[in-house]
Amino acid sequence: MQTATLDSASAIASISNTMSEMNDIALTIATVIEEQRFVTKEIARSAQEAAKGTDVISRSMTIVNSAINETDTAVSLLMGASTELAQQSTARIRAA
Repeated sequence: MQTATLDSASAIASISNTMSEMNDIALTIATVIEEQRFVTKEIARSAQEAAKGTDVISRSMTIVNSAINETDTAVSLLMGASTELAQQSTARIRAA
């Protein structure tokens, strides 16, 4: 009977130790999951910020493209006026 009691006490101690180890493992897993959640949230925030930056760059490029087109038009008009002025000057010099 005493042997059975000692065996039972030993088994209960072993089960208790196993449960304590499982509790430690569960706490570690919970901590890792919480850290992973934080990292995932930070990655999502960073991706959102990058998307906003990309949108700003895209809008800026549209503005720059528009300015280039306007400058090209102004240069074409200026060249046309310059050519016409040169022709008028040449005509006046020949007429004089």
